[in-house]
Amino acid sequence: MTLESPFRLGQFLVDADGRLRPGTVDASPVLHMRWRGLAVQARLDAGPPQAATGPDDAQAADPAGRLALAALVGRVPSTAGAPDRPARRARVLAALAALRGELGVGWRLRLLPDHRACIEEARPIALPATAAGLLTEITCFLLALAPYLDVLAEPDCAVEPVAVPASLGMANT
Repeated sequence: MTLESPFRLGQFLVDADGRLRPGTVDASPVLHMRWRGLAVQARLDAGPPQAATGPDDAQAADPAGRLALAALVGRVPSTAGAPDRPARRARVLAALAALRGELGVGWRLRLLPDHRACIEEARPIALPATAAGLLTEITCFLLALAPYLDVLAEPDCAVEPVAVPASLGMANT
């Protein structure tokens, strides 16, 4: 059986060489996974298509792709409850503020409205991309994230863990 290329595979279009690109211009494929007990998301965004200048350019890689990576690294504790909670909250917020200044170039720490802390980075990626290329970029992000997670696990900071559904990364949607 032969497949005509490109063909759709979930949210991706796959070319004759097995390389991936988002299936539509207005939708970005999102991969959800768990790493070190955290929810991690990788979103593949395509830039505007570049015009081909010759017959061989139609299959050339478009450097306008972007891989947006995000990890929910914890939650800032509420002040409600035990009397030590306000002091603990202040320590966590101070640790997050200090960590923000230590993040690498292009990295961002955000406090979401529900008080979850999220570390994000966006990387350029040539499109179409190979599955190995996508996994390499995701792995590099996770390895670079590890020292920040170690800091957030220190007793002085100790952000609260974020509940991650058991099914995360298991459903093909």
